[in-house]
Amino acid sequence: MLLSGQCPYSAAVEETLRWDSPIAYFPMRYAVRDVELDGVRVRAGEPVLACFASTGRDPDQYGPDADRFDITRTQTQHLAFGHGPHFCLGAPLARLEGEIALRALFTAFPGMRLATPARDLPPLDTLLGNSTRSMPVLLGPRAR
Repeated sequence: MLLSGQCPYSAAVEETLRWDSPIAYFPMRYAVRDVELDGVRVRAGEPVLACFASTGRDPDQYGPDADRFDITRTQTQHLAFGHGPHFCLGAPLARLEGEIALRALFTAFPGMRLATPARDLPPLDTLLGNSTRSMPVLLGPRAR
């Protein structure tokens, strides 16, 4: 759909950010007072690890197919770049870089595909991020 022009590269960037945000968790936070969250009691001083990347899969926000990657999805807001006063100042540049890089890559190698099944890609060894340690691909012939 990208190569044919049916969908803009910006749609692929936004859907990727929604579906699999590169940063998954806030660094550890600590409760400043006793609080109950969804039936779980958190005492003052206890660590809390919040997974904000999961919001991109929320069916109440993105519909019953929220867990499905779909670049034709109507774009809505996501938390990949934070929110409010903590919104990333570099977000517009990061989006533009993603669009330019994807367009250049897929224009040069339209037949590119994964060399191994996605389920076999080795995850990055970190609690905070979503990524793989490597992503071997078969480029195919270079476009002329």
